[in-house]
Amino acid sequence: MSFLLNHNPGRVFTHDGVEYRYFGGTSYLGLQTHPDFLKTFAENILHYGSSHGASRNSNVQLGLYEETEKVLAQFTGAEACLTTSSGFMAGQILRDYLGSAGYDLFHFPGSHAALRVASDFQFETSEDLRFSILNYLKKKTSKPPVLLFDSISFSSDHFPDYAFLKSLPLDQLILVADDSHGIGVVGEEGSGCYASLKALGAKDLLVCGSLAKALATPSGFILGSSAGMEAIRQRPVFAGASPASPAAIATLGSAVKHISLQHQKLKANVSYFLENLKNPEFFQFNPGHAGFNFSDRRLVNYLKDHQIIVTDFEYAGGGANRLTRIVITALHTREDLDHLLGVLRGYFRS
Repeated sequence: MSFLLNHNPGRVFTHDGVEYRYFGGTSYLGLQTHPDFLKTFAENILHYGSSHGASRNSNVQLGLYEETEKVLAQFTGAEACLTTSSGFMAGQILRDYLGSAGYDLFHFPGSHAALRVASDFQFETSEDLRFSILNYLKKKTSKPPVLLFDSISFSSDHFPDYAFLKSLPLDQLILVADDSHGIGVVGEEGSGCYASLKALGAKDLLVCGSLAKALATPSGFILGSSAGMEAIRQRPVFAGASPASPAAIATLGSAVKHISLQHQKLKANVSYFLENLKNPEFFQFNPGHAGFNFSDRRLVNYLKDHQIIVTDFEYAGGGANRLTRIVITALHTREDLDHLLGVLRGYFRS
């Protein structure tokens, strides 16, 4: 069942006179309805306007973009950062940069569509991918292979140990990660996966993703070396694209305090949920992450009958791509979590 609303759901929403607790979406930190965050956003719209209708490389520029990019680089542990109009655009800009430079791109099974095009090497299983990369390295090509993957995966052995990556000769690979579901959620104070991936010792590391999820900013980001970010900035696909809303970017640049406080609340909520969850093996989840995937459609209906709505939709068409997930956020109260836990206990007893 779908719900067409005329307001942002937050932690609850009302539909046809019934109030539902909302355990879905990707607003992990609850910033999209946070009063102080929205107040700052509104003030910045009045100051900067709703959009900036010029290239980032124009002769007239807004300094706030580079200011916020420095904040994001410091926050994540990266050397440099670029922002884009969306997470998907960030992935495609990065894909264009690597493809145009002649690198061969290898995609982990199920990696996000933002990172790939049809001509890239794609695989059914991780073992097929490993075999192909190892064979490629034996050819002694002039450029290292590039492995693209999602930093947070609910179906693969990724965060936080990255066992699959550790099984490869990473000093001979370039890693490219989509951290859309990591930034703001995992890492120190929500700094995402950049630091933990950097510690793996790959030949090079680039990280991109959406800022519109946990960080409630309609924008994308790319992290990497200063030289890499400058090279990407000069690409036509970056220079020719409109930037994100200046008001949104300025708001994010000043939101570090809100991010830290909301991240503490999120961590406490996720810990409480896991400590009291009686059947954790029923779900696919990453340690410390707020998403809990499952495949039993009966549970979706059971939760709805108890006024709980979770993420449930066909992600890319076809039942095999259905996304069904419970999402804990910083907005949820202890009462919300106790209600969810009680309903789950009732379901598992039935």
